[in-house]
Order: sequence, then C-alpha cells, then structure tokens
Amino acid sequence: MSFRNDLIHALMELERELGSLNQVALKLRVDRAGLKRFIDDERGLTSKTLEKILAGLGGRIVFDVPAKDIGLSTTRYEQYVAEILYETSRILGKTAEGIAGKGFGGRITSGVICEMLAGTREMSVYDFYRICMAIGVSASDVLQRASELCGRDSSKGLEEELE
Repeated sequence: MSFRNDLIHALMELERELGSLNQVALKLRVDRAGLKRFIDDERGLTSKTLEKILAGLGGRIVFDVPAKDIGLSTTRYEQYVAEILYETSRILGKTAEGIAGKGFGGRITSGVICEMLAGTREMSVYDFYRICMAIGVSASDVLQRASELCGRDSSKGLEEELE
C-alpha cells in the first residue's frame, strides 16, 4: 500500500467511527470539501492540511517493516528526505534515542529511527511528521528542500544531455 492509500484508509476508518466525513473534518480541523477531493483522488493535500490530519490521527499509520526486507526501492526524492533529516538531526545534536523518545514515546526503537534516517527502512507519512517534530524542523521545509535537490538533479541531467 502507498502512503496515500494508508492515509485514506485511516480517514475512512475514522469516518466509520465518527459517522460522517463532516465530523472527520471538524475533528481534524480541515476543510471538508478539500478532504473529500483528496479521498476521491481529485487533488492532493497541502503540507499544512497534511500536518493537521497527521496530528489528528495520532498513531494510526505506522510501518515497521524495513523497505529492504520487502524489496522496495526508494526514489531519489525519498533518499533526499532521509538525508536531510539525518543531517538536520546531526547538526542540531538530536540522537536517535532522543527522536524515538520525543517523537514516538519510545514506541519505536532508536535502531528503527537510524534505519529510517539512513533510508534503509520505509518511513510512513506519520513517521516522517513525528521525526520532524522531534528534530524541531518543519516538515514542509524538508519536503521543499528535497524537491529543490531533485529539481537540481533533473536540470543537471538535462544540461549533460544537451552538451
């Protein structure tokens, strides 16, 4: 399953619990119409809306299977996200133990955090958000920087092809 599918699954589960999508939107403090369009695959989520949804869902989306164990390959974008989180945590003096404790209340081991930051373990959207919070970095800033790095890689490749 993809992050998007996992997120939709969690939202649908919450809708069953609360009785309506309107109640879900109220609980998560997001726009109901935007939430519906996301579920119907008509548009994506803003980083702010995603942040609100993840905060409202708590620990509903958690993966605990190393990507390498199930044969997943990571994209360059995902590698950049992991590298940015690793470097930021190192610069700010945040340890894997500290991230596991602050971000996950110890529900995830420091070894798992190390694997996520090394890019060898799949990181769910929830994991990503909690790691960002524990490090003290904006999730949207990390995603923006990873996007910029991918764009730089793409333009380098194009320049090399044109030469």
